[in-house]
Amino acid sequence: MITKTHEKAAAKINLFLDVLGKREDGYHDIRSVLCTTTLCDDVFVSLCDDSKISVLSDIFIPGKPEDNLAYKAALAFFKFAEIEPRGVLIDITKWIPMQAGLGGGSADAAAVLRALNRLYDNKLSTETLLKASSSLGSDVPFCLLGGCCLAEGRGEILTRLPDLPDYPVLICMPSFTCSTAELYSKFDVSDSLLQCNLLNGGLILDSIHEGDFHTAFSLVYNDFESVLPADCIDTVSAIKTALTERGALGACLSGSGSAVFGIFDDEKKAADAENNVRKICKEVFSARISKRA
Repeated sequence: MITKTHEKAAAKINLFLDVLGKREDGYHDIRSVLCTTTLCDDVFVSLCDDSKISVLSDIFIPGKPEDNLAYKAALAFFKFAEIEPRGVLIDITKWIPMQAGLGGGSADAAAVLRALNRLYDNKLSTETLLKASSSLGSDVPFCLLGGCCLAEGRGEILTRLPDLPDYPVLICMPSFTCSTAELYSKFDVSDSLLQCNLLNGGLILDSIHEGDFHTAFSLVYNDFESVLPADCIDTVSAIKTALTERGALGACLSGSGSAVFGIFDDEKKAADAENNVRKICKEVFSARISKRA
């Protein structure tokens, strides 16, 4: 039996993100198109002889170990596989920035599920893995599948979309971070705004299905941009301008931020934009759109 394996945990970006309103369970209904990128954490999972689940990382991860999504993912695997929990060592090399709206923690959790399933000879079906991932968080099911999907509900209802071309993507980190819960609390979605959002999201979906990716990428948007603090809005706008004026097809906030991405159809334009946007960003990551996990 193999006792150690390695998984890539891919960052995601949101081509559009609609916040549709608060639900009775406290979550918000959303509608979004998500796609994975080649910016990835490295997740190493080893089975151990003891009964302890340990999570290590090359950077400090705040909070108790048992509150970490990767830790919870290991427990969820054993629960859904109906296996007595055993010792697991999870060692994560972080490349995806935290509190960025890129789904780094969710991607790591999904990688743990895939890794443990491989170590146990694919004991769980994809359907059961998705149920396990849904118990962990809204983005984990998508991160388990990867590729390009429409996400609805709180994000766990997924519809597979056609694969996107592997265009260059610049992922830009400003100096501020965002609290997802705080931003969600600021939403008061009006009927007129909702109808406008549904129309714009529909145009992106239609363009993807028709293979008109230039149009889809030129229409990217994110409702969270409207509830950022004023100084953060100015920073996001400056980054978007720096990207689009150097050839990005479109640029917007990812998730609840604070990362801003730009999509290009030309590597030289992306390289030129990277040099330009580094002047106003804390970090810039050069990646590409990727297919399913």
